[in-house]
Amino acid sequence: MAAITTRFCVLLILVVTLTGLASGQDSDLRLEPTGFVIEIHSNRPPGPVPIELRRDKSSGFWASGFPYLKDWKRSDTSEASQVLDFKANLIGDQGELVISLFRGKRFGEIIEKIARILISEGDTVVVSEMAKFGFEPITVKLLRKTTTVANVPLVSNPASLLRTTVIPIVSTLPKFYIKFHNETGKDIMAFDWHTEAGGRRLMTGLAQGKYGHVLIESSSSYEMNINARQNKGDTDLIKMVISAVIFKDGTVEGSTQAAETYFSFTEGRKKALDSLVPLLESASVGNSQRPDLAGLIARVDSLTDDFPKIDGNIYTTVGIAFESVITEAMQNLRKIDSESVGKPDSEKMAKLNEVAKFFREWQSRMAKQ
Repeated sequence: MAAITTRFCVLLILVVTLTGLASGQDSDLRLEPTGFVIEIHSNRPPGPVPIELRRDKSSGFWASGFPYLKDWKRSDTSEASQVLDFKANLIGDQGELVISLFRGKRFGEIIEKIARILISEGDTVVVSEMAKFGFEPITVKLLRKTTTVANVPLVSNPASLLRTTVIPIVSTLPKFYIKFHNETGKDIMAFDWHTEAGGRRLMTGLAQGKYGHVLIESSSSYEMNINARQNKGDTDLIKMVISAVIFKDGTVEGSTQAAETYFSFTEGRKKALDSLVPLLESASVGNSQRPDLAGLIARVDSLTDDFPKIDGNIYTTVGIAFESVITEAMQNLRKIDSESVGKPDSEKMAKLNEVAKFFREWQSRMAKQ
């Protein structure tokens, strides 16, 4: 069901570390489990995909590869990206599932809601709204599960002074909590990690700071929950492998090859910001001018046109990081455009100045890396 193309494998690293799917620095990393999961069933394998319900916090995932209706043809307006996003919450004694479609010229640029479902324990709901977007309908179920405690994994870490503490969590789906304390004397920008069992990789991620910020300052800590779910019947112990630790001064402990993804992301973001910031600044000079938002959006939108593409998609890590910055800018500009209808030009300009300042400061931090 969650078949992921080469491009989306790279995007998964980016999304996991920037949006909190493998979340760090949450105040509720060890929440009391609810005992409920929502299962998503497709007409084709693999089998059901569970989403653990949390108290006062959404959880979920996104994936490509959900089957289309036979003979379905996307219209020209549906654009390149066709990824489904699933977000689940517990509302009283019911599960809530919100299904959205990521579409647009770039990944996640436009998010369109497909359906919102409320489901009670033991019920099965067919999501017929999927057909309106060309996908075969799926079924969802709310199930009560017994809580589990994952085995504490072994941790392989190349940086001896990046101390790790691992604690198993009582949870609906098996997971463990890991805390990293930076005693290296240097700021850490990122670390590459994966979990494995029986010689097979289970999860892969690149923990990194947002918007050019440091991930773990010297003498500070970072924490995250890691999914410890394995295939049914698999008894191999999970191992947490830190492949590379990347410091602010550019040095690396561990695999330099594993660190290349981070450096490629950095290169792509720098390229994007160097192209983007002059456009935003030229459009946000002075509060008395009338902003040409439509023209600005068109110019920003065209920034990714020069990257080599395969079937309309950018596949290089540098290009995907470039895209992610432009996507964020497009989302900000479209929000200003939609929320400024009927508002005075001075208000639009003030918001545009805020956006320009945000990306200028991000560019300044990246320039020091």
